[in-house]
Amino acid sequence: MRYVAIMYFNGDGVGQSHRNSYKWFLRAHEAPPPYNWSKPDEESAFYLGIMNLWGLGIERSRPRAEHYLARSGFWGESRLE
Repeated sequence: MRYVAIMYFNGDGVGQSHRNSYKWFLRAHEAPPPYNWSKPDEESAFYLGIMNLWGLGIERSRPRAEHYLARSGFWGESRLE
């Protein structure tokens, strides 16, 4: 799911669409990865944070951006509740 999101984000092989990219990153983040069923996809959380911060595909929201960036471990350690 993350790779489809990156394709939409960059426009590789599909028309560039940040809205579709956001939807796929959200799915990838919420779906449990096969190697660790208790931890969400951190790379997708990073992209979601950046997209919320800059308003790509969704309305800008600093609180949501901080939430996803914290979940990604971008600030040194993951702060999952």
